[in-house]
Amino acid sequence: MFERHGAAELSCEPDLLANLIYVHENPIVRPVFSYELLARIEKAALDHQAKLIILDNISRILPDLLKADDVARVIEFMKRIRQNIGASFLVIGHTTKSDHRTAITPQSYYGSSSLQNFFPEIFFLDATKDGRFFLCHAKTKRQECYIDNVPVLTSGDHPVAGVGFTFQQIQALSEIQLPMSLTSREGPKRGSLSKYKEEISILDNAGVKRTRIAEMCGVGRALITRILES
Repeated sequence: MFERHGAAELSCEPDLLANLIYVHENPIVRPVFSYELLARIEKAALDHQAKLIILDNISRILPDLLKADDVARVIEFMKRIRQNIGASFLVIGHTTKSDHRTAITPQSYYGSSSLQNFFPEIFFLDATKDGRFFLCHAKTKRQECYIDNVPVLTSGDHPVAGVGFTFQQIQALSEIQLPMSLTSREGPKRGSLSKYKEEISILDNAGVKRTRIAEMCGVGRALITRILES
């Protein structure tokens, strides 16, 4: 616990630490998941009249976002807490992808319509072509939004938290995001794959193995090599 959260606690104002309540199981006892964990969170929220609840991460409670009944129960739990004590929620999710250097899309974070409708703001963090990061809105009700032009960040040492992000500039998403075309549902046709040489080169330069690129495109590794070397 201290390795993960100690830096944050040591940097807090001492008077504010009483506001920080962990719902975290002992690592030497049986871990809890799903609705048993939800019940513990709800009890702690009501006991302490929580104003902000951070769920990190949602897969611990809801492993399958595509099962409507499970999603509905979690949404009902969050609605009940929000109505009873007025707490806000910050929910962190990890998108499962076949390759971590393939672009995320806004739909990657929706999961289901009921989950999407519950939150007024949804945004995601992804990698740029050159190894930096950007923050993009998938859904927002704000007048100021970052969908087409997004803040670009670098990650590095932080004097308090150990690691952190530094804002650099606003850039067009189309110019900095890793390619999505190769992993679209339809995918490129074998005969037209040479049109995607630039995107294949981006993946190759980013360190994705050519065997993996070939799998993504549904072709053999030799064809990827010929395209890159042509």
